[in-house]
Amino acid sequence: MVTHSLNWGGSPISLRLLASGLQGRGYQIHAASEKDGPLRDSYEALGLPVSIQPRRGMMELGLVRDYLKLIREKKIDLVHLNTFTSYYKYPGIAARLLGVPVVWWVREDVEARRCLKMRSWPGRLKAMMVPVSAALGEDLARLGYVSKERIRVILNGIPPLSSEGEPNEPLPPATLGSTLPPRPWVAVIGSLEERKGLHDLVDAVARLGRSGLQPSILVAGSDPSSSGKYRQRIQTQLADLGLSDRFYFLGNVADPRWLYRQADLFVLPTHWEGCARVLLEAMKEGCPILTTDAGGNPELVNDGQTGVVTPTGDVQGMTEKIRQMLENPDQSQAMAQAGQKRLRDHFTLEHHLDRVDRFYRELPNS
Repeated sequence: MVTHSLNWGGSPISLRLLASGLQGRGYQIHAASEKDGPLRDSYEALGLPVSIQPRRGMMELGLVRDYLKLIREKKIDLVHLNTFTSYYKYPGIAARLLGVPVVWWVREDVEARRCLKMRSWPGRLKAMMVPVSAALGEDLARLGYVSKERIRVILNGIPPLSSEGEPNEPLPPATLGSTLPPRPWVAVIGSLEERKGLHDLVDAVARLGRSGLQPSILVAGSDPSSSGKYRQRIQTQLADLGLSDRFYFLGNVADPRWLYRQADLFVLPTHWEGCARVLLEAMKEGCPILTTDAGGNPELVNDGQTGVVTPTGDVQGMTEKIRQMLENPDQSQAMAQAGQKRLRDHFTLEHHLDRVDRFYRELPNS
């Protein structure tokens, strides 16, 4: 199972949960990553070996050789590539040279330029592609990445109860400080990058303030770029609108359950999403949800039943829906409770494992 990073993030965490679950179903898992990080400890605590396989140079022939050696020595039967980025070509090439099946999971916007540049690679590797939403699967087929027969949609899943190693009562993030902000609280969890749409939420909060509603916005996540350009853009936007004291930037939060449980509303203003793990986490913890209709979001949240879905980029619509949800907490909580049931019925880790296990056991004969 190959990942680009062992740092905290939606796709690396999803892979770690999948690895643990498949281990419990009789699979022998070996994890490999381009970059080391704190998730390595959680793999090794489960007895799952981890190899760090960094890039080696422009042509990456050394990296291909490393993966050839690893696949041979560990007698690997299947190579699972966790996201659709350029690093994964190299373990894929090694697997193809050795005749080992490749399954390439896709969590990215395949219409983005960086993905389109790699469009020929799944066919070259004879890979099966696993998009994490039906909408993403339709895009893969429409854009000619592979034929429909080589696409299997598998949505994410999360543990319905406390995961192994989680404390029973989560603590507030230390970065929040000892003085809690005034309510109502709106939680936002995700990386600080343009596609996540935090700038839209800033504009919505400004509009809410002009009519007298002043929520505190608790933001968990960091800017993944080396420049921090998007974080700087948000800070400038907040200063211009006089909102700097209303947004609380908490950095990366290892255990966000306190935020979900304490927030009056969880908002995901994203412009693109595959299968957002944070939506499932909010559903699990019973937090009311407002999200956009980007990507696979409507496949998780039923508008008006288990949360509210607004058009992507519609700041005015988002503003009014936030107002309605904060001013009608009983209605919002009823949708949150319906979301918990939907999670239990469709999106638990066991549901996810059933789908992956069945697919992988069938794959060698397909």
